[in-house]
Amino acid sequence: MRDFLMRIWRKLTQIKALEPLIKFIRWFCGTDFFNTCLDFLETRVFHTSYDETAVFYKLNTERMERIASWFADEKSRKVYRNILAYRSTHHRKYMRGIVDRDQYFDKDIIHFGTGEGFVDCGAYKGDTVAAFVRHLPDPESYRHIIAFEPDDYNYKMLLRYLNSHHFSSSKVLAIHKGTWSSADVLHFRANTEEACRIEDDGEDTIETDTIDRVAGKRRITYIKMDVEGAETESLKGADEVISRDHPRLAISIYHSDEEMLSIVEYIHQKYPFYDLYVRHYTYFYGDTVLYAIDPERPFDK
Repeated sequence: MRDFLMRIWRKLTQIKALEPLIKFIRWFCGTDFFNTCLDFLETRVFHTSYDETAVFYKLNTERMERIASWFADEKSRKVYRNILAYRSTHHRKYMRGIVDRDQYFDKDIIHFGTGEGFVDCGAYKGDTVAAFVRHLPDPESYRHIIAFEPDDYNYKMLLRYLNSHHFSSSKVLAIHKGTWSSADVLHFRANTEEACRIEDDGEDTIETDTIDRVAGKRRITYIKMDVEGAETESLKGADEVISRDHPRLAISIYHSDEEMLSIVEYIHQKYPFYDLYVRHYTYFYGDTVLYAIDPERPFDK
């Protein structure tokens, strides 16, 4: 149910005519009355249990605190601790004051210049490409965009978006594959639009490739990943690019309790030149994003 509601919410927030309504909803979702109603529905009506998640985080308390100490600002530490507490209990009080806007493009963290090279992993129907261009100082100033989308339907919609908005084929490369640590053919669960993911028992198959191979010698300045649990393997397939270019990273870490910890650990240990930040973008458990920024390369001019 929460996944379905999140998909509807994302679609609504993309409709410009609904901006006043969205502002009201954002305000209402932060009220005590709304939080009390949700708590009642989850615990009394749906009898939702989070025992397994609570046990996982209790067993990893020291690990979580060690990870929190790595973040570059106090806001990240607060957001991280609160969202872990929310995932464990679903007490709405932990969501107060931690929900931001501009997912993947948080203006406190991400600053763009000219000559950007963007890799969009999980490009969906082009919404993140659109947001990337919208946040540039000049919409035509980017050097190149590489957009990976493995789902057949979403890929067709991505191409339709790129064509209808007259993106140059010399600057934008749409790849009908998933990102992974190797070029492979993997099982895939499709036909759910936003929750398409690699799964061993998936009825479909997709081709995968690495960011390193597809990017080649292109200079990459920004990588966004929301690939439904394939983030760690996709990062492994981008090691050459990350080591060479130190691109900003915006990595979704919310797909599992373990990934809320392990992805942060992976990037911190493998790429110590990054400053790490965490932000959260919904009033549910989803859309927690880890940002990695090399302070020596804040943006290109």
